[in-house]
Amino acid sequence: MKVRLNVNGQAVEVEARADEMLLDVLRGELDLTSVRYTCGIGVCGACTALVDGEPISMCILLASGPPVRSAPLHRTLPKEHRRCCKDSSQ
Repeated sequence: MKVRLNVNGQAVEVEARADEMLLDVLRGELDLTSVRYTCGIGVCGACTALVDGEPISMCILLASGPPVRSAPLHRTLPKEHRRCCKDSSQ
């Protein structure tokens, strides 16, 4: 299925399976390796992005879920929205 996203201000359209997590699409289809896979259950914050203004873990959000209007990635998030204990951009 085609998924339309706005990633860091850029509109993109990618192919994704119905059961594929947005984290996997960002890393695999868009080669955005700054989005980290760490815990896989949404608690560490390494894959956090603002989705329509709310911090969400990409490892627990289906790519085929509700339309995502905006998803600034962790590296560009304001510090108050970063939940992880260390800088995951390294």
